[in-house]
Amino acid sequence: MKKLIFLHLLLVSWLWNLRCQDIFTSEYASLYVNEYSEVYLQISNSPDDNGIVLYPINAQLPGITLKEGINVVTAPLSENINYNLTTRRKNYQFISDGSAPNSELNFINAPAFVRNDSIFFGKGLRVNIDAFDELAGLKKIYYSLNSDEYEPLITNKIIAKQEGLNTICFFSEDQVGNKEHIRTSHFIVDFTPPQTVCTFTGKRAGNTVSSNSSLILECKDNLSGVKEIRYVFNIGLSKPYSTPISLEGLKDGTYFINFFATDMVGNQKSHDVPEANLSFQIDNSPPFLKLEPIGPFSEKNEIIYISENTQIKIEANDFRAGVEKIYFSMNNETANNIYKDPISFLKNKKDQYISYRAEDKVGNISEIQTRHYMIDDTPPRTYASVNGKVLVPDDTIRIEYGASITLQREDDESGLLKTYYSTEDGTNLVYVREIIAQKSQFKLRFYSLDQALNTEEPTEINFI
Repeated sequence: MKKLIFLHLLLVSWLWNLRCQDIFTSEYASLYVNEYSEVYLQISNSPDDNGIVLYPINAQLPGITLKEGINVVTAPLSENINYNLTTRRKNYQFISDGSAPNSELNFINAPAFVRNDSIFFGKGLRVNIDAFDELAGLKKIYYSLNSDEYEPLITNKIIAKQEGLNTICFFSEDQVGNKEHIRTSHFIVDFTPPQTVCTFTGKRAGNTVSSNSSLILECKDNLSGVKEIRYVFNIGLSKPYSTPISLEGLKDGTYFINFFATDMVGNQKSHDVPEANLSFQIDNSPPFLKLEPIGPFSEKNEIIYISENTQIKIEANDFRAGVEKIYFSMNNETANNIYKDPISFLKNKKDQYISYRAEDKVGNISEIQTRHYMIDDTPPRTYASVNGKVLVPDDTIRIEYGASITLQREDDESGLLKTYYSTEDGTNLVYVREIIAQKSQFKLRFYSLDQALNTEEPTEINFI
């Protein structure tokens, strides 16, 4: 029984014990050793005992050198019977692995775009690292994203959260310590949609333009670049934008445009954000002009009669874009003078003309209009008559009580404004109808003024 026990211990003690950290036993009991490790053969009577080195006997000598692939070592099995040595041999097979795993980087779940030597990815990017080892098998994958410390990859998928340039370094290690050379990959993540700005050619006043303008969509994307711009005008189908949009033919009114751009990795701003919508007005109508005299005037047969002190104020209104400038000229000259203050007329010139026009803030210009003015510096003339007979001023005339006196008036230019008269008490009254003599003896005084406020000298007639 002792002999059997000794033999059993001896058989157990022939288990290989390789003094190397890079050893791996697979689930199928295959033994893998790093090719670049030296292997030492030991014998022990317990799996937990370091035992005695059988080969090499001299610890200063190198261990067994391996070649990649299957290696076979033949070891003796001995039995000690009456000190006679009978030797048997047993072959031990193990696999030497000197090749590092191969890793492969994959980008998934995001649109991609390549420009020159750069690769861009959009939203949802996952970075996947797969590795394969032909012999001992894969142990771990390590990675570093954007200079962070290396860490083992757990789920095979890395979420890239940093917009812009990203750098990932990675390598894999097999079960016997072979490590892959560090591999590096650069990629750019783009989460931001393009920025689109709407501008107009020509003059603009706030959101008002004329139909001579064109609408320009300018788009900028700082990373992957702009792929396409589309727009919807009022209510309709979207169209691709390529050249400025002409507004020719549009009538006065309010219009809407919705625009949006897509970059090379599919980022697109929502259609309903305020910056993607624009309302604007078309103004094709020039300003409305009005001339207003400051001072006495009257109009007759398209001639405006004024006094020599009357001034002309020009007013302009534009209900959409607003008035930019008013221009005028005197006496048939081109209307190029900028209007600022009321216009005064030339002295000693009876017939005069004012030409005028206006421009709004989007370039609509009214046609030149001209008005004819005449300075009226002649007072009206007033005559008194009794029963159809005109009375001579300063005469003494006999009249009966209850007789009617008529005042006849004339003005050849601006026209009569009012006539005033007075009798004995000196109170000025406005003449509107015949004057009835209240007594046979009194004094009549009268005068008239015209629309230009020219006033004639009073006339006096004595009645007895």
